Amino acid sequence: MRRRAEVYYQQLDALRSLRREVQRELLEESQKHKAWKLLCQIPSIGPIRAAVLLGILQTPHRFRTRRQLWTFSGLGIKTHSSADHRYVDGQLQSNDLKSEYLFVD
Repeated sequence: MRRRAEVYYQQLDALRSLRREVQRELLEESQKHKAWKLLCQIPSIGPIRAAVLLGILQTPHRFRTRRQLWTFSGLGIKTHSSADHRYVDGQLQSNDLKSEYLFVD
């Protein structure tokens, strides 16, 4: 049991040094792009996240609209409302007002 723990800690130490090296290389490569500085100016996007976004997006020109780019990258605004649905007698019902007016007696 002790030997196994020693091996795991050796692996952990090796992975930590490898992780630091990969992060350094990622930042060096990403800082060559102009878009990296722009992405870092967005709140909650740091240098690592900006570098990862650059890698995922590749080029913004592959999207037809800005909205498609924002949605794909996770930068788009998402709105959620819990008022659209309600439970009546244990069943989920929609609060679609338009359909309620269609079926009035």
